[in-house]
Amino acid sequence: MRVVIVDRETLEPITVVSVPTLLLQEIEEGLREPWLRLAVPPKLPCAAMPIATIEVRVVEIELFFERDLWIGKTRQGELALTLRAELLPGQVLSWHRAATEGIMKMIIPPSRRS
Repeated sequence: MRVVIVDRETLEPITVVSVPTLLLQEIEEGLREPWLRLAVPPKLPCAAMPIATIEVRVVEIELFFERDLWIGKTRQGELALTLRAELLPGQVLSWHRAATEGIMKMIIPPSRRS
């Protein structure tokens, strides 16, 4: 399920992430605390480099359910910007259209396009 991540102080939206529905149901039922820790994708070293220690950074988010929408508040806004963002429902169709058009341009030569 999509969760909107906002800055705790300003309530400005930062990003949208996907959270397992089962986890959110457990929070609703009081079986789990409303805190979530999401790992930020690390910048991996070059493949030619020897094995290295990779620092894992984590964004701490407090979850709330307000007006039929899950909201996550965080104090780590800049770090939250580096999370893998989820597409909003209105963006999915546009993204698929753009991807399809891009693929078609690669496959069909310019002389054969109508």
